[in-house]
Amino acid sequence: MNAYRRVLKDEKADVYKKVATPDGMGGISYEYRPISSSGLWCFTRVTDSNIDLIGDSKNYIEQREFTFNYNENIKVFDYIKFKDTWFEIIEIRNEYAGETFVIAKRISGSFPDQSEILSD
Repeated sequence: MNAYRRVLKDEKADVYKKVATPDGMGGISYEYRPISSSGLWCFTRVTDSNIDLIGDSKNYIEQREFTFNYNENIKVFDYIKFKDTWFEIIEIRNEYAGETFVIAKRISGSFPDQSEILSD
């Protein structure tokens, strides 16, 4: 049996690229542009999660694996929005059999500001 089987992609996620634009005052502002106007079909699963206790605060740490159809536009440090939660891509595993395997960590807090999201 082939160890690398195609998986059913039954969820949609949006992948964003961080775009730097001059602000006209010598600085740079960052905005986020989707690589697809309708999201990308994927399979996803949690690979690691825990609660990090720092002083009196709790920080939920989650790492997920996303499996997309092969897409050469998905890169490390891009961002994924999945079910109103943002993740930063930290690793792209082997791209084979027409699929792209991505490891991403959850970004805590409100990220990004809605005004920073560009339309496709």
